[in-house]
Amino acid sequence: MSLRGDAAVAHQDSQWITQWLSTPRWQPFLRAAHQDGDAALALYEWNISVAMAFLHDASHAEVLLRNSYNTVLERWWLGDQHWLIDPQSPVNAPLHRMRDGVEIDSNDKNRQSIAEALRRNHTKHASPGALVAELPFGFWRHLTDAAHEQLLWIPALHKAFAPRTRRKEIEQHLARINRVRNRAAHNEPFISSRRRREALHAFRSILKVEDLLNPQVTRHTTATSTLLWTIENPPTPLEPLSE
Repeated sequence: MSLRGDAAVAHQDSQWITQWLSTPRWQPFLRAAHQDGDAALALYEWNISVAMAFLHDASHAEVLLRNSYNTVLERWWLGDQHWLIDPQSPVNAPLHRMRDGVEIDSNDKNRQSIAEALRRNHTKHASPGALVAELPFGFWRHLTDAAHEQLLWIPALHKAFAPRTRRKEIEQHLARINRVRNRAAHNEPFISSRRRREALHAFRSILKVEDLLNPQVTRHTTATSTLLWTIENPPTPLEPLSE
């Protein structure tokens, strides 16, 4: 068979992949594998493994964070209803701030997240535990932002962490984890050195947040994580990692 014929067969053989993944999503893996379709497919599967390994580790931090926050807020909040559903709670009451010259309500997203969690529970009277489990990672990250420092961090949330933990440090760690978590959840590529480096930095943030909340969870995550090994062992050599 001619080279042109070989190329035609290869193109035909790959059509099911482009139908499955789409050409834009498939092309980065082909480029990284030097146009070797089998190697590119192995890289795609490796990419899924990286994403799943990261989500495994992030889930440990997420569960620890939400339960730790809920514990301290339940002890602190003295309103008529649970802090998640009380209209007067600092996560629900209007919190007006100026951003780029425009007034916004910093709790608008919180209320939307809580309403969506209630819808997923198919009830307006879900148990606090069910609500806590339904709320997204971004909700818990948002409680640690600057807008909530006076309302939540100083009176309550700092008590979840080791003494002298700074709010801004936690916010930065959570933002880093959330970015990579979203990337992993959507199975975006981790084949570039930049994306792999970001995943490793976010993994360090996971361990740091856990260590400030409960060091035993840090040890468990470290012992059960496969992220570092997976990133360091792609099926096809990738561009070297550099700090």
